[in-house]
Amino acid sequence: MLGPDRVRQLGAHYRAATPNENSADALRAAISNGHHVRIPLLGIGSLDDQVRDDFASGRTVLLDGWVLAVTEARQAALFSLTPA
Repeated sequence: MLGPDRVRQLGAHYRAATPNENSADALRAAISNGHHVRIPLLGIGSLDDQVRDDFASGRTVLLDGWVLAVTEARQAALFSLTPA
């Protein structure tokens, strides 16, 4: 919906604001550790569930005028590390 360039910008803003999550490994770990909803047999929740849980629990960030779930911001930050 936003397009890859805008997502990269938002991701770069998140990485600048959250220096401890400024690498692909740190972001992947934060996304994986953020799973609060569990699916039997798999032991993890979907990213959609995690985003809903973030909003419901107030785990949001404001990035350049956008309110994003922390999971969404982390995904954008991870995407911002990929080549354009």
